[in-house]
Amino acid sequence: LAGEMQLTPTKDVIFFPALLTLGPREERNIRIGVVVPPGPVEKTYRLFVEELPPVEKPGQTGVQVLTRMSIPIFLDPTVKKGQATIKDLALRDGAFVFHLANSGTVHFTPQSIRVRALDASGAVVAEKKLGDEIFYIMIGAVQIEKTALTERLQTPAGACGQ
Repeated sequence: LAGEMQLTPTKDVIFFPALLTLGPREERNIRIGVVVPPGPVEKTYRLFVEELPPVEKPGQTGVQVLTRMSIPIFLDPTVKKGQATIKDLALRDGAFVFHLANSGTVHFTPQSIRVRALDASGAVVAEKKLGDEIFYIMIGAVQIEKTALTERLQTPAGACGQ
């Protein structure tokens, strides 16, 4: 669904305590465990921690803002392998498009993405470094060993306005 989270209840993850009280500046640990074995690919979960509203007092007015945290949980696969690939290079409606895909068993974060346009002689005519504002990939524990992916898209003359 276009990178949207798909959340469904599960009994794979257990946690304790299910309910706790925190005073001002107080900290507490939540213990988290899983009841399923690792599989061939990484499993991902989210634990939601929500502040419950206080008991209403007669005559009390105002807006209350309650805290809700979403904590990601990653269950490592039996074999951890990060594998990035570039797919579906194309020119569509005057824009260069491509997909950065993960064919590995765990999530990863690209360190940088750079797109270069070359003329017929191979000289760079345009270059763009893409940053976090362009794409979203979850931060992970696996780093792909300084892998450089290179793909070329041959375009017909005049396709880029030249």
